[in-house]
Amino acid sequence: MKRKSNHREHGFALVSTLALLVVLSLLITSAVALTQYLTAEVDTFDNINRSFYISESAINRSIVLLAQDRAKYANRSLGTDTNSTDTHERFLADGRIHTFDIYGNKVSVQIFDAMRGIDVSGNNPARQLSFATTDSDKKEQQEKLSNRLNDYVDADDLVHLDSFEATGYENKNLFNLPRNRAMQFKEELRWIPGFKKHYPLTDDGYWSCFRVIAPDKLRMLSGRPNLYSTPLSVLIERCAFNERDAELLKNAFEQWQTDGKDLSQTLPPMLYAKLKSYFSTMESGVYTIQVSGTKDSPGSRIAATLLIDVSKTKQEFYEYVHF
Repeated sequence: MKRKSNHREHGFALVSTLALLVVLSLLITSAVALTQYLTAEVDTFDNINRSFYISESAINRSIVLLAQDRAKYANRSLGTDTNSTDTHERFLADGRIHTFDIYGNKVSVQIFDAMRGIDVSGNNPARQLSFATTDSDKKEQQEKLSNRLNDYVDADDLVHLDSFEATGYENKNLFNLPRNRAMQFKEELRWIPGFKKHYPLTDDGYWSCFRVIAPDKLRMLSGRPNLYSTPLSVLIERCAFNERDAELLKNAFEQWQTDGKDLSQTLPPMLYAKLKSYFSTMESGVYTIQVSGTKDSPGSRIAATLLIDVSKTKQEFYEYVHF
């Protein structure tokens, strides 16, 4: 009997030892997996931060180069031959792509005039939405969006046709809307039904269909939008171009980007004249600098909008967006 009892005790000890080994193995495996996860997480955050600082460096370099270009060249007319007899690269608000090497990382930079897209500031934000068009569906959509935008900023509770006031927004699970005063940010338009669909983000992820709204105490961005900074979709809609004209415009801008050919050389005279009647080809002095990675070196996207005053060596930031 005594031997039998000892045999059972040896069996329990073996099972306990095996169970303990299994638990220890699981703990070790979990610890290794957790360590690998935390290491990967740290590396990810480190890469994100590094990418951001690289893009920020490109923004700062662009500001310096743009200020130097402004100081050297008083004529800020866009779309002309900017090469002349100079061999160095010019920096203007013409949307052409510049590539910087920041600590071995390729960064893509574009400079636009901040006087771009549709101006929706002030108490009459829909004033530029009523574009001329012979398409009845587009006309109806424009009127609908105009009514919704006006109701968003006006102080009364009168609901225009196909529009919304507080109850209408609540029915769409959008609360504490509308603003009932002038918008503070252009991105508020994304709360108004229909705007995101009719005016989608551009390919670079930045909503450049609409102009930045100037913060308090900064110069208002009012005036004709810049031809070389406004998205194609807005140019086409504003001028009521048909499909053929739109294709010609698209091809002309591609040639501008790749070869620097002036639009006056690549567009029919009537189309170019129409564009010039609605859009400006002069810089305003307020710029939007957009930075992104390249195909071979992805990176953070940053857009900075600022006033560069060379005479006063002054900079005033309107917007600084990491997206």
